[in-house]
Amino acid sequence: MKYILVGNPNCGKTTLFNQLTKQNLHTGNYPEQIAAIQTAPRVDNPNDFITDTIGIYSLSDQINGQNPTKNCLLKSELDCIINVIDANHIENSLFLSLQLQELKIPLVIALNMMDNPTAGDNIIDTRAMADMLEIPIVPISAAKGINLEQMMAEARKAAESGKKQLQNETTPNIAEYQSKWQFIENICKNTIKSNPDKYAQSLSRKIDGIVLNQYLALPIFLFIMLLIFWLSFSIIGTPLSNIITAGFDILRVFLVKLFTEYGLNPIIQSLIVDGALAGIGIVLSFVPIVTSLFFFLTLLEDTGYMQRAAFIMDSLLQKIGLSGYSFISLIMGFGCSVPAILTTRTLPNPRDKFVTILLIPFMSCSAKLTVYAVFITAFFENHRALIMLSLYLLGILMAIIIGIITKNILIYDKTSDFIMELPCYKMPSLKSALKIIKEKSADYVSQVFSVIFTASVTICFLQNFDIHFNITEDETASILALMGQTIAPIFSPLGFGNWQAVTALISGCISKETIVSSFAVMMETGTTGLTNSLTQLFSPVTAYSFLTFTLLYTPCVATIATIRKELDSPWATLGIIVFQLAIAWLTTYVVHTILNVIF
Repeated sequence: MKYILVGNPNCGKTTLFNQLTKQNLHTGNYPEQIAAIQTAPRVDNPNDFITDTIGIYSLSDQINGQNPTKNCLLKSELDCIINVIDANHIENSLFLSLQLQELKIPLVIALNMMDNPTAGDNIIDTRAMADMLEIPIVPISAAKGINLEQMMAEARKAAESGKKQLQNETTPNIAEYQSKWQFIENICKNTIKSNPDKYAQSLSRKIDGIVLNQYLALPIFLFIMLLIFWLSFSIIGTPLSNIITAGFDILRVFLVKLFTEYGLNPIIQSLIVDGALAGIGIVLSFVPIVTSLFFFLTLLEDTGYMQRAAFIMDSLLQKIGLSGYSFISLIMGFGCSVPAILTTRTLPNPRDKFVTILLIPFMSCSAKLTVYAVFITAFFENHRALIMLSLYLLGILMAIIIGIITKNILIYDKTSDFIMELPCYKMPSLKSALKIIKEKSADYVSQVFSVIFTASVTICFLQNFDIHFNITEDETASILALMGQTIAPIFSPLGFGNWQAVTALISGCISKETIVSSFAVMMETGTTGLTNSLTQLFSPVTAYSFLTFTLLYTPCVATIATIRKELDSPWATLGIIVFQLAIAWLTTYVVHTILNVIF
């Protein structure tokens, strides 16, 4: 059997998909979270295939001139449509339900989020509603897995019966009304009764009255982000990082003693201890900080606040020719640029897609957090959260400036209206947050033992040999140093014209975490000594300048490959690379000059 999940954005389709298939697709409190149609077998019955779709409000929705969900409905051989509806927003959801009914495909409505306290604001007569719609309705909770078996049983029953839904034009109930909306209004009037206990709904409204206030919204958003950074660095992340650091230092001492007693070739020992171990150790030591940050962001997203953040930023983005939908892609860039760029497929027009892709790399992705963490620990111990927040805000500010410039250069049409239903606030799911941490940690560790391992060993090799491939004791005569010295003058005006910094930036084009591992290898230090060694190369001013360039310059190769694929133009991709390098240099020069004047 082939089942397809269809519904409005933020109705819980992907959560339901994950429950049925045990997949780990990311879910979020904003629309267009997934960038493509997803299909997987049902865990309890491998012969059942479940398809997750992009959220739409109607079959006429356009995304880059197309409607992927509608195309899937029309071109696929389907046994049943499972129309997922948020129980808190039934009226707006039923318009799509009536359109789906016209497709003559067996249809079942899954009334989701019935476990949400705010769903109790109304008493829903699902049986009466099902009779009026002539569609089976099953109340469920996708998040808690409630009634999913009953839902699938109804879907199978509808599919096996082969009973096709009547076209709306021949449905007597609808024929009595001038429009679908009048019919929907009548359904809701007769099947949804107000619950005297409106505490939960009124609480959400009271909270929104504060967090969406025109004067308080932005300060509150900044305060929440600052609090998250403070908790991630000072309270949770750093103590755990110190434990991992101490463990790698003990391992390093043990291996040096073991290899020395064994009489291992010094070059091989250096590749293992100063190359692989140093590079991997320093990056792994910051796993707690990265995962802590994702943990809190996941909890914040699960409450429904991140969707409010999209609305807060919508008016600002409109000034640069974009909308809140672009903000969704941009905020995903704080996690990783690759999936963020993939979500631009859902943007209304090619111009919005190009500009958003151009701006996403200016967001501080999780890979950059490792670099920030090391430098902040070394130079800004007493102002960790403020320095971190300043880097995030600088990236956002540059995105705004570039957006304004592109608005005046590229052909600009008024962007599509930003339509999004605000979900009621709810308690975040600890299970979901822990799942995200598990996934992010696994991805992070996988990156460490692949790309970073290779990069660290390569850098260590280049540091130990000269251009004639003879072993050298003078690191300034090594292949690595010569490579860095060649282009170091370009970075001298920025305050870090040393070959080590330049070489680290080059390695950062592979993956931003390798910047840290490269420094660890070049400074020939363990995880504890790296922060002290960096003070020999940088001052606080030049360290912040280096972080500025790291924030803004060319993203990793995976991101570049994704940009190339999405834009389908090598020249446009090359242009973006050159543009970002130029912006990074100019901005860092300005920042360095200003900081030198102030300090």
